[in-house]
Amino acid sequence: MNKLENIVLEIYRLQYKYAEPPADLDALMASGETKKADWFSKYYMSQEDQQTIMDLVCKKHKLTSLEKRSVSIEVNLGSSPNTSREQWLKERKKCQARNLSVKKNKK
Repeated sequence: MNKLENIVLEIYRLQYKYAEPPADLDALMASGETKKADWFSKYYMSQEDQQTIMDLVCKKHKLTSLEKRSVSIEVNLGSSPNTSREQWLKERKKCQARNLSVKKNKK
């Protein structure tokens, strides 16, 4: 992985660490969860908080404006947590309903 790819991964790790619910991105990747469609929609973080994390990490690594723009594009078009609280709540309810139906079928 190159420098910018590592920085993008660092940003994602922090975003998921502080998302609702919090998650360990490395564990999600190891379990294969991140290969599922729309896996990131199960997590929420405001756009402002995502931007703050991105700014802090870019500043820490002293990125040029071009590098920062590249990282920003990659993160914003990639797999950041959901920024719509309403959409996140809908997804959360769907997951809870699926879990309840699985539990009922096991009994």
